[in-house]
Amino acid sequence: MTLTSVLLVLLLALAFFAVSTGAVMFLIVCLPGDHFCRPDCTATRPGGHPVARWAVWIAKNVAGVLTALVGIVLTLPGVPGPGLVVVLLGVAMIDFPGKRRLERKLIGQPRVARTLNSLRARFGKPPLVFEAGPAEARGGKPLQEKKE
Repeated sequence: MTLTSVLLVLLLALAFFAVSTGAVMFLIVCLPGDHFCRPDCTATRPGGHPVARWAVWIAKNVAGVLTALVGIVLTLPGVPGPGLVVVLLGVAMIDFPGKRRLERKLIGQPRVARTLNSLRARFGKPPLVFEAGPAEARGGKPLQEKKE
């Protein structure tokens, strides 16, 4: 390997890292504050034609599996790119039983929640809420916070 090819691989890896980090930050900032309190709705969401809903659900899961597989390839030694981030992104796209509970558990960890909420605060977004209040648990509208 020449010095030029090594530098090119390092530059490519750095570019993939920067783009993936920016994309993850963008997604975290764009999430609604109550995203983790909402009920899980996948193909059972009302509205639209059932065939279209299932087609979208299948396409999303296939895309998630393919993304996770690409992430696994990126984790191999000598392949530049943020493999673990891409694997997590792919898994997040896939629907499986207990997914929401797992997301709440992982993202609800104090250090993770603090980091995510500080990033959201930097962009003027409200903090993430990880547990539904009584009204939300019954399917009602969430209570508005009082402004001081």
